[in-house]
Amino acid sequence: MDDRDTLREGSLTKENGLSVEPSLIFAEARGVFLAALDESNCVRWANQGFLSLLNTEWETLQGTILERWLSEGEYGNFQQRLDEVRQTRQAGAFRVVWHSSKGRKIPDRLAVEPLHGQPGWLLISGQVPPQADSVDFHNILTKLPFPVMIRTLHTGQLHPITRPPEVHSGLQLPLLEGGESGSLYTLCHPEDRERLQAYDRAMTNAADGEVRTFECRLPHTGGEWRWFLLHETAFSRAPGGEVTRVLSALQSIHERHREEEQQLRLIDIIESTPDVIGTLATSGEVVFLNWAAREFFGVGMGSLNHLSLENLAPRQEVERIQQEGIPTALREGFWSGQTVLLSAGGEEVPVSLVMLAHSSDSGTVNHLSFHARDIREAHRLAEELRRARDDLEKRVAERTVELRRSETLYRTLAEAAPDIVMVISTEGEIEYANQRAAFFFGKSVDELNGQPVIRLFPEEAGQRLWKRIRQVLRSGQALAFESKNIFHGVPFWLDTILVPVRDEDDRLTHVLGVSRDVSRRKQIEEDLYRSRHMLQLILDHIPQRVFWKDTRLRYLGANRAFLEDAGLGSVEELIGKLDTDLPWKANAAQYQADDRAVLESGEEKLGYEEPQTGPDGRTLWLQTSKIPLRERDGHIFGVLGTYEDITEIKHAAQSLAALNAELARSNAELDQFASVVSHDLQEPLRMIASFTQLLERRYGSQMDERGRKYIGYIVQGAQRMQQMIHDLLAYSRVSTHARPWVEVDCNRLVEQVIFNLQATLQESGGEIEVSPLPVVKADEPQLFQVFQNLIGNAL
Repeated sequence: MDDRDTLREGSLTKENGLSVEPSLIFAEARGVFLAALDESNCVRWANQGFLSLLNTEWETLQGTILERWLSEGEYGNFQQRLDEVRQTRQAGAFRVVWHSSKGRKIPDRLAVEPLHGQPGWLLISGQVPPQADSVDFHNILTKLPFPVMIRTLHTGQLHPITRPPEVHSGLQLPLLEGGESGSLYTLCHPEDRERLQAYDRAMTNAADGEVRTFECRLPHTGGEWRWFLLHETAFSRAPGGEVTRVLSALQSIHERHREEEQQLRLIDIIESTPDVIGTLATSGEVVFLNWAAREFFGVGMGSLNHLSLENLAPRQEVERIQQEGIPTALREGFWSGQTVLLSAGGEEVPVSLVMLAHSSDSGTVNHLSFHARDIREAHRLAEELRRARDDLEKRVAERTVELRRSETLYRTLAEAAPDIVMVISTEGEIEYANQRAAFFFGKSVDELNGQPVIRLFPEEAGQRLWKRIRQVLRSGQALAFESKNIFHGVPFWLDTILVPVRDEDDRLTHVLGVSRDVSRRKQIEEDLYRSRHMLQLILDHIPQRVFWKDTRLRYLGANRAFLEDAGLGSVEELIGKLDTDLPWKANAAQYQADDRAVLESGEEKLGYEEPQTGPDGRTLWLQTSKIPLRERDGHIFGVLGTYEDITEIKHAAQSLAALNAELARSNAELDQFASVVSHDLQEPLRMIASFTQLLERRYGSQMDERGRKYIGYIVQGAQRMQQMIHDLLAYSRVSTHARPWVEVDCNRLVEQVIFNLQATLQESGGEIEVSPLPVVKADEPQLFQVFQNLIGNAL
């Protein structure tokens, strides 16, 4: 047999052997109002809460017709609703007003349920858990608008017994889905679990029949948390007497909590407002004053019972409020006006006062609330406003005079202005034009006034101007622009501004147009553009890289070659960048140091060499020059730099140095070789010459003329060979011992060459023709060698 079967039998048996009637547990629970009627509407049973509600005893209530306990006029409505329940056999709920034994009227919400299995009605009074009638306990439990369950204290495990009809509760809690519903510790809000544990520890010591309550938040379908009230009493105990399980009834109090929160917020607002707010009984006694009111009247919360309207205002104002304010509020629901209240110091303070009547459900006015605001500041502001208005009117009069003078002045200025000034209506007609406009357009002022402005310009230009005028009229904003126009075949540039003109009602009525002839400026700008373009064109086609920076070392511009080195496609990409932003950021510190030196000293730095390391680690050598850029007044505003890549020249110079070193080594070796060779060759030649001469001296007399001639040839050949060896040695030393030039007779040198080449001439059969040659300054041996090589090669 489960818990539900136990309840159907009308009693529950506890684990310690004690028996308790569940109906008694709920019937006597705090805040429960329950009664049962028969078909004649006579009271058959009522719990103690219902008796307390009507302030009567059971002996007095028993068997009485319910009409006796309803206020006048309520029974007819109650009987009508009861008939509806009787006909439909469905539960119903409506509001009633009870009439207690002491004559007090008690508004209430009443639910009526037909009793199961027997005639009569179960009355459930108020929005709190109703209790069961012992006539049919299980029937009553099933009619309760809240679930009943058994809960284990140490685990919080829930065992549902009944589920409320949806027509009563409208609740769709997950714990009502059926069967074991889990632990209350798991279901309740995390912030409520610690309180639940303390409550359960205290609940283990609850007495038999004692009903305790606990508020907590439980999940509701839709994902929100709602407040519920647990009514619990001991259900079973351990052998030691501690309560282990409790019988629980779950009541929704979410709306009550919401109303309480709203009331607390309303109280906070009332207490924090600087205005005086209070509540009066209809007889004039003070029921409540907010903080501002207590401060204003100088009273504490404990003194309110002794206050009345007579303590809050002067006598004449009290009479006025009693005779006019309160009756009006009772009749129409509210009254407002100005009156005087007495402050704590006895000062009479003017206030604006609003009184509201508050009625009960039966329509009876129970009390009046009032709201008072100090209007001394408002009176002071009103007086200041009056003085300000008077002062404003005086200033307006003075300003009108000034405006008239200003109008004359502005007209004078417009006439004297070098610019074209016109006032144009919203229809595009000229309403005012100055003398400069008349001169420019070649018309008189009278001819311009009233004429459409677009007729002053060529058709296309006039249409563009009218379009801009309409734009100003639509937007209400000024518009500035430049336009090129042709007048009498001559191009003119006009710099124009159109300004909307408004009247005193802020309506756009006119457009003021001011134009200036800027043709000369545009021509200068065009010439300047061409000059800059030409300069940029030149810079972009020279091999040197050119750049310029400001005093913060940010790039302002450069030529195309520089941009290619920087890996950029346009000057716009370069402007504003630093050297640290470019591929040579590894050298940026040195480059910027050089820039600062030029800017600070004001002196140029020309033709110096510096390295440049690219992102790939390859180093280039640059020849760089930097000069300061100056304004007309000499102020330095930047630095101009140029550089060119001399890496190849640098490498060529290094190669040339290496070749020179190699040539010097080779010359040294050649010099040594020539010295050795000349020494080794001259010695045999010297012997040939010496022995030939010796032969001529000893045996010359024995030789004929031809023999002596041959011997002469041998000696001369040997001597020339010695001279040639000597000259070869001198030539090999020419890089270190250059001989000075002397005057040389070329005719004599050629004769010697021809003499040396006699044998070659005879063998080749050649002929040499020599014209007269000059005397020149030269190295004679080298020039001799030149002639000999030329003639010898020719033969």
